Amino acid sequence: MKQCLGVFHYAHSDPGKTKADWHLLDKHLDSTAERAERFASPFAMKWGRLAGRLHDAGKYRKAFQEYLASGYDHTGPKVDHSSVGALIALDRRAGPLAFVIAGHHGGLANKQDLAARMQNKRELLADARDSGMPTALEQFEVPPDPVGLSKAALAMWTRFLFSALVDADYLDTESFFQDCERDIPQRDLSALATRLDSHLVTKIAATGPTAVNRMRRRVLEDCRAASLLPRGFFSLTVPTGGGKTLSSLSFALRHAIEHRLRPRAGWKDQRRR
Repeated sequence: MKQCLGVFHYAHSDPGKTKADWHLLDKHLDSTAERAERFASPFAMKWGRLAGRLHDAGKYRKAFQEYLASGYDHTGPKVDHSSVGALIALDRRAGPLAFVIAGHHGGLANKQDLAARMQNKRELLADARDSGMPTALEQFEVPPDPVGLSKAALAMWTRFLFSALVDADYLDTESFFQDCERDIPQRDLSALATRLDSHLVTKIAATGPTAVNRMRRRVLEDCRAASLLPRGFFSLTVPTGGGKTLSSLSFALRHAIEHRLRPRAGWKDQRRR
């Protein structure tokens, strides 16, 4: 448990708990970092941990702590807590992290919009430092950038990292408010693929032999054929109504099974005593 000048920093308040039991910020950052690293390690080793450590760095700001203390309804204006971590990432030349952290509540921005936003938020980083943000948050080694990715593949890689952070942040916040871990059972990919195939057989049988339906079946067959190809980044361009969702899901399950990829690990219910 960390203290700065006798003042605790909190990530979340709870009307059902005394302030002594509010969610400590350092604990939230550490736990989110651990979860995000677990999610992201198969494709972005060490990036998930950094994303989790930095994502709520802006909550060290005095303005955010006052916002939490102002009351449980939080009727006042929102306090920006995502820009500080993004600014740190930019200063350390960890560009993908800046996009992921800045957007972990509102969604990923494009390059121009993020640059404009960061230009107008520079004072928030100084404010966080003055408010007791640990210097260790700005002292880290940037992991190697992903090598050999096309522009489209790098964009997908960034979205995967974004997903890892958002899920980790949500699950850790949920565990604080629910006083337990969500039970996420391990999934059997073959069983899921069988269920999907059964659904598709029923769905196809219920549709008539129209030109659109023939094209949807062709898209599905092409996706299934592509699932046997070597691992890599794949894209699917099909007009609206062409069956992209289920066809791409069929590809994903079959591709994972073909290459023995693992589903995301879950957590058992662990109620706090």
